[in-house]
Amino acid sequence: MVLCNAALVAASPWNAVADSIRSQLHFANTPYDSVKILYDLFDVENSASQREENGKLLYDVAVRAGDDGARLDMLRQLAVVLSRKPDACLALRKETDKIKSHPELADTKLFLDMYIILTKARNSSEAERQKQLAGLIANAEKPGGNWYVQVKDLYTVCVYLSLEGAPNLLEDYLDKLEKKLAEKPDLLYAVKNLYYTSAAIHFTDAGRQAKAVAADRKLLGVIKGLENMYKGKRRNFRNYDVQKYVSYRRLLHNHKALSSADVGKYYAASIELSKKNPAVEDDFKASPRVEAYYAVATKQYAKAVPLLRKAMETSNPGNLQFRRSMLEMIIEAARGAGDSDALAAAVEEYDALIEKSKDVASKNLYRELQIKYDINLLRAKNASLEIEKRDSRLAAKRKVIWVISIALAVVVILLLVLLFYYRRTRSLTRNLSAALRRMEQERDTLNRIQTQLIKARDKAEAANMAKDEFLHSISHEIRTPLNAIMGFSRLIAKKVPETLAPKFKTFSKQITSNTELLEVLVNDILYLSSIEKHTPETSSEMISASTLLSQCAQWASHKVNPGVYVDCRMPRPDILIRSDRGSIEEVLMKMLSNAAKFTSKGSITLECVDNGPDGTVSFVITDTGSGIPAGYEEEIFERFVKLDSFKQGTGLGLYICRQIATSLHGKIYADPSCSGGARFVFTVPKEPVQPSK
Repeated sequence: MVLCNAALVAASPWNAVADSIRSQLHFANTPYDSVKILYDLFDVENSASQREENGKLLYDVAVRAGDDGARLDMLRQLAVVLSRKPDACLALRKETDKIKSHPELADTKLFLDMYIILTKARNSSEAERQKQLAGLIANAEKPGGNWYVQVKDLYTVCVYLSLEGAPNLLEDYLDKLEKKLAEKPDLLYAVKNLYYTSAAIHFTDAGRQAKAVAADRKLLGVIKGLENMYKGKRRNFRNYDVQKYVSYRRLLHNHKALSSADVGKYYAASIELSKKNPAVEDDFKASPRVEAYYAVATKQYAKAVPLLRKAMETSNPGNLQFRRSMLEMIIEAARGAGDSDALAAAVEEYDALIEKSKDVASKNLYRELQIKYDINLLRAKNASLEIEKRDSRLAAKRKVIWVISIALAVVVILLLVLLFYYRRTRSLTRNLSAALRRMEQERDTLNRIQTQLIKARDKAEAANMAKDEFLHSISHEIRTPLNAIMGFSRLIAKKVPETLAPKFKTFSKQITSNTELLEVLVNDILYLSSIEKHTPETSSEMISASTLLSQCAQWASHKVNPGVYVDCRMPRPDILIRSDRGSIEEVLMKMLSNAAKFTSKGSITLECVDNGPDGTVSFVITDTGSGIPAGYEEEIFERFVKLDSFKQGTGLGLYICRQIATSLHGKIYADPSCSGGARFVFTVPKEPVQPSK
């Protein structure tokens, strides 16, 4: 089975259009913008090397954009481009395992598996295929099972039979495969396209003109569906002219199964495509097959003879089936035109071709009979196994009867035992009243213990309230002297002589920094106390992500070490969020403060990303600091955890950030894939989450 007419290669006349599309990439702000532009570039440039390069680039951008639909589509397109490379197809198939769920995922895996089957079969030897064929047919003959597995088994048999030269068996299994594919109405067009292209080529080579015409008509329907699908996706440069032309040309080759109206329709469609598509026009000039088929179909025999000769001369001399059908047409045309010389030459060449292909035909017939014999043996073996299975079921039924008989005997014994225990129970009932009195005494004891526990709980709650009052009181008492210390340190720095001013300003800055750190510590402890007691209330207001990023970046620029650059990347377009502004600012500032603390050189990047369909946005803070050791990505969010005991802080900041993220129905985590620093991702819903009832 082959995929398309390799002699017809689509040219790329739109170099200027491709250059124009490529220039648009410079204006794309996000991966989402780049995907559409790269799709147009992929559709315009038609050489295999360009399509491979553009396809891989588009796939990488789709991964960054989180566009699983584009990823799956490009994996299918790359499979067609790399169909002669088994290792490349296997690598593409492994990429599908990275996508968790998508409506097209299962069908795409099937499509890639079919290409892998095809490439493996082509690269295997004849001996290997013959050795494997019986087992493959056995798998395909098994009833039931997973639909996708059944399709792959049937397709594998079709591929091996096509390579082994068993046309009659291949036709049977192609029919079975078509029926199996029809069981899934929503099957991807790509899978149908692969099947009907292969079926049309085989039926044409085998001389089954009616079946070949039916397959090509269904193929044209699939192409129409693909065109409508891509048109709906605004893929304006997606073009199926070449594939349609090959199908029209094959239909005209099988003109005996067409009406005269259909012959005229497909010929006119081919002419129309040759006028607008340079690749089709090149094929017209190189090989006049369409003109030759049309001349034979419309009985223009004198015109047909030289056209058929030229078409045959430009074809692959190793394709005996094609040369045989062309000679049959030449004989028909020469006889109709009364051209005895052409007729004699064609008949002589036809006889020579028949003589040459006898060995091949005999070998194919022998091989097909051998395969049928193997299939019959397999079916006989399956029938024998079915008989054994039936006998096994009968034996199992006999065992069940014995088991039931034994069970009845056991039931009788159990009834006797129950009678014995019934009499014994009557004697035990008399002891229940005494046991009941003991239980009442134990109940009274439990009530007294419960009363004591309630008093202990009340004392614990009172102690907890006293703790909260103490924390608030100590906070006020600490803030007052802290403010005085900062004020007097600045005053002293201003009043000292100018010769001592630089040193005192340094002291003042250190005092201010440490008092601010102490104040943050007090605030964190107070907040920690409040969230352990109850979930903090949140407000809801419309927030501009750009404004929020700008303010936080400006605040962070005063906290970083000298030489560290704060890079604020604004989303385009702006992202609007309805949430608690204060809580989001608190998380961002704590993360920025943490990044500034551990970054001695380089940069700190702050950005906001819209996650699309799931209705969330992510604030991403990346630094070039010391980073997070592997395996500690979750531990750093626990209370009082510090990876560097020499750095300032209590280890409460990230714990509080996660508590705030949870209260906002969001999440925060450290990205383990980041190297050369640390990356924290803070994700929140764009709209308030309604509490579950």
